[in-house]
Amino acid sequence: MRLFPAALALTLLASPLFAQQATVSGTDGNNNALGTVPCAAPGNALQNCHAELRRKEDGGVTLAVQIPGGDVRRIYFEDGKPTSSSSPTPISHEVQGGIMRIFIEPGEVFEIPADAVKP
Repeated sequence: MRLFPAALALTLLASPLFAQQATVSGTDGNNNALGTVPCAAPGNALQNCHAELRRKEDGGVTLAVQIPGGDVRRIYFEDGKPTSSSSPTPISHEVQGGIMRIFIEPGEVFEIPADAVKP
């Protein structure tokens, strides 16, 4: 198991954005983090949504978030930036004060600590 991803997962879990604290060490050496992140479906206010952060050995990160309505949105990161999602619509992001806001058209919003997805 690599130490850096484990420390990063613990940083994510220690964030006030994550209410439920748990870590799962996968058999492949990856570290997962479970908790909640603020998210919003189109036209709705931010609310706490169940989330799972998974690290890959190649440095990539996948964030799976259960969005209001029950669907799961997967957001894929490379080099600490969101590159795509399980939605066919465009994705963008901004970072302010250590918080990354991810926007998926037509109006999904997700907030995570920017450090949580750094390589």
